[in-house]
Amino acid sequence: MKKQILALASFLLISCVSFAQEKLIPVHRDVKYGYAYSEDGPLILPARYDDALYFEDGLAPVKTGDKWGFINEQGVQVIPFKFDYANIFTDGYAMVGTGSNGQYKYGMINKAGVLVIPMKYDGLGDVEEGLIAVIVGDKLGFMNIKGVMVIPLKFDIGPSGQAADFVEGHAKIGLGKKFEYIDKTGKVLCPPKYTQAADFKEGMAMVGIDTNWDKKNSDWSKETNAWGFIDATGKEVLPCKYEHVANFDNGFGQAQLDGYTYKIDKTGKIVDTIAKPAPKHVIAYDSVTYSGKINKMGMVNIMYSGGMIKSVTLNDAAVTNIYKAPIDVNIKKLGLRAGSKATLKIVYTKGTKVWFVGGQAIE
Repeated sequence: MKKQILALASFLLISCVSFAQEKLIPVHRDVKYGYAYSEDGPLILPARYDDALYFEDGLAPVKTGDKWGFINEQGVQVIPFKFDYANIFTDGYAMVGTGSNGQYKYGMINKAGVLVIPMKYDGLGDVEEGLIAVIVGDKLGFMNIKGVMVIPLKFDIGPSGQAADFVEGHAKIGLGKKFEYIDKTGKVLCPPKYTQAADFKEGMAMVGIDTNWDKKNSDWSKETNAWGFIDATGKEVLPCKYEHVANFDNGFGQAQLDGYTYKIDKTGKIVDTIAKPAPKHVIAYDSVTYSGKINKMGMVNIMYSGGMIKSVTLNDAAVTNIYKAPIDVNIKKLGLRAGSKATLKIVYTKGTKVWFVGGQAIE
């Protein structure tokens, strides 16, 4: 009897832990939004909101009419419905805005709803490593959570520029179609010569350049086809010569050269051969897999040309709208968000070229 009681107690404990690990997600029901533990599961919080985002730090932004506010996981309003724009909390702070028709001025609130950064900026990033990216007009700088400008608004990002948050003490800045990196003093580490760039990991960052100047994608953009790594000083320690690379993890990265995929160390030394090119006569279609995190924009869009996409899966869930480019992967519908771990697999016919819409990728 004692063994049965212990077994029952263990089962109940496992069940409670498993249930506790579930997370409420926004679901669309009867023209409104509510919250459930799965897309098709029973409603835990009734569908009474005009829009809703995910819970973070115990709070979620929800919209009633044309105003946003915040509720807790019991559905109780914690921060009043008074904002024209709101985003999820990150490290205790959430971006809010005032304006209309996509023209907003942004600020930051804390979990008490107090405006700690006034709503007067054209763009704000998340609070990362104590700093926030700030955009005014076409200029970029960084401030701390007290609103003090630490790095002046001196970077000209241009109309298509992008700004990333600080990771491992460095931030990448998009200057038109090129990227550069800065440290927390605002010092530029390397010239803006890279057409693709990633956040630092283990002291290294993936960077890419264009070498096929006579070849262009269907939208006339250049295609990044030569990859390498820079270190924390901005030095290109592994030259941009690889067809593809993957971030370093526990001291080792991956690099593809001449169709072979190698495991490499931080000097570029080949430690192991992971994959060899398949014989050409058996290639009817091919595939590519990206593993990492959803980008800061919380969007994944895939472009392709010269063939056909056969299937797309994100964390083994099928993406259905794959027959017209760009393929908009609805990460929200799949229960994911910006920063979520994700594995994206794309299977396509021979001769198909596949790439991501700028910045909207698995990183």
